[in-house]
Amino acid sequence: MGSWQTINGTSMSAPYFSGSFALYLKAMRDDTQQQKQTPAYMLEQFQNHASKVPSWNFKDVYLSPFVQSAGLVQVHDAIHQKTHVTPATISFNDTANLVNTRTVTITNNGDFTVEYDIVNHRSESILPYVRDSYVFTKQIQYINNMTAHIEFPYEAIRLLPGQYIDVNLTITPPDADPSLHLMYGGFILFKDRSANKKDLTVPYIGIVGDQRELPVFAPNLPAVAGSDGNFISKAQTIVYDQKDENTAPFIVFSFATPTKRVNFELYDSVNNKLVGYVLPSTDFLPRPTYTEDDPSADQSSFQWTGTYFNSSIRDPKATPSQVSQGSYYIVISALKLLGDPNNSQDWESWRSNIIQVI
Repeated sequence: MGSWQTINGTSMSAPYFSGSFALYLKAMRDDTQQQKQTPAYMLEQFQNHASKVPSWNFKDVYLSPFVQSAGLVQVHDAIHQKTHVTPATISFNDTANLVNTRTVTITNNGDFTVEYDIVNHRSESILPYVRDSYVFTKQIQYINNMTAHIEFPYEAIRLLPGQYIDVNLTITPPDADPSLHLMYGGFILFKDRSANKKDLTVPYIGIVGDQRELPVFAPNLPAVAGSDGNFISKAQTIVYDQKDENTAPFIVFSFATPTKRVNFELYDSVNNKLVGYVLPSTDFLPRPTYTEDDPSADQSSFQWTGTYFNSSIRDPKATPSQVSQGSYYIVISALKLLGDPNNSQDWESWRSNIIQVI
């Protein structure tokens, strides 16, 4: 087309990386040793030898791994470099669930001795939320004065052909206000001492704070709306006439934080007993892309017409049952980040208005 442009997103990266992987497979086709590699090993090769993108905002630091992940694909180095590090990425979790020591294994699969300096190459950190609202900022807030400190058992390593060594990494997260949920990261750099200058890196990430404190539901949601689209006061009893679908309420919801599981339960309001499930449980729901400009964007909704399922498990063959006349309410429960499904404190729940079915 006579021009070029920069494109990001999975629609671009998926076919690009698929082609890169195909080149890798072609190169290893006639190499008996390489044919023993697992897909996980191959992926780690691409991550180990990716080219790092420098920060757009600060000198001498990398762009955050939250943004660039392991870096830009370098097919030639992934194929031809013989030193390998596993795991190729590290998460230190949030500080409430911190695992402050991790171990990586570096192996020399080549025919020559290699030497590396071990360096914590810091990256910028990210302040993701508008203060006290937990709504993402319109523009990413990068900062350069809050980074992690990592201790290594030694400053340099030397590996003979076929030799490997375990390297323990002990992290001290940035001293940041936990309520900010600072997203920090960097790269463990194995800096090549030879003239080849073929470095390896392992990206690491972590968050200061307790991710379970983040609200799962978006502000002022879930809520019940009428057929006209207007929200109904929580104190108002809703009357649903089964002969008039226009009286069936709409349940509107959205998420401020991704959740691993959402349950949609139906209760009898007289005895508070579980009747069934207005929808099957749903797993791995993302948060929408709204920012401080429009925190109510990307809402989802369903109209409840008095039906329920006996099981929360999704079954395409399941037929919903119809409730009898009576009084009901709906409870939507979402699992908090890093939450334990068996711990009731790790769920965020919302209860609807009373719905009188006639």
